[in-house]
Amino acid sequence: MSDFLKWGIHVMVSQNQSGQLTVGDSHEYGLAPDPFNKKYINDLILKYLQEFTSLNLPELIETWNGVYGKLTNGHTDLWTDWPDVCASVGNYLKEHGWNAGEPVLAEATVAPEKAADLDGRKLALSETLASLAAKGVSVDAAALPPEAPAILIAADEPDGIHWRVGYNNFFVITRYNHSALYAMAVYDLATAVKQRMLTNDAAELAKSATAATPP
Repeated sequence: MSDFLKWGIHVMVSQNQSGQLTVGDSHEYGLAPDPFNKKYINDLILKYLQEFTSLNLPELIETWNGVYGKLTNGHTDLWTDWPDVCASVGNYLKEHGWNAGEPVLAEATVAPEKAADLDGRKLALSETLASLAAKGVSVDAAALPPEAPAILIAADEPDGIHWRVGYNNFFVITRYNHSALYAMAVYDLATAVKQRMLTNDAAELAKSATAATPP
């Protein structure tokens, strides 16, 4: 039990429509900037899970991590100082190969007869838009040349699998947290926030224009 306490392990489990389990989690503290990922701790979580379930030891398909920044030197405030927050995130993305102005993610369609032959669970830039097209994958509004590196993603949704294609910038996001699910959530949230900001700005401009119109 001491190891469970040391690594802050408490088990939570959820299951998706494909029967896969999401299991977590642990808490590790240190000064290293990279996400932690120790097999020993993963094994402890699975061992803890087996203590109160009748499951056979499951096969790990994917692991991911979250990191909370905590600096006490008085120079950086990553919680309330937005310039610091944005600069920190921007620098991390740049250091890991972010290409400014390029897209992140696109919706895709797959020829039904080709779907069974595709691997949408591999987190690697091992395809190009051209190679995906040859396998029956078409990308909605592709904004990059055919030779652009790409990742095919099979996203589990309540109504079945939705196909998406990630570009280089999508892969960069996964350098912080090695999970396609995490990167898609980041992208979808950022898109929603951007849309809300644009809507609010448009409303403010319309209000100002109305107020400035002479009677």
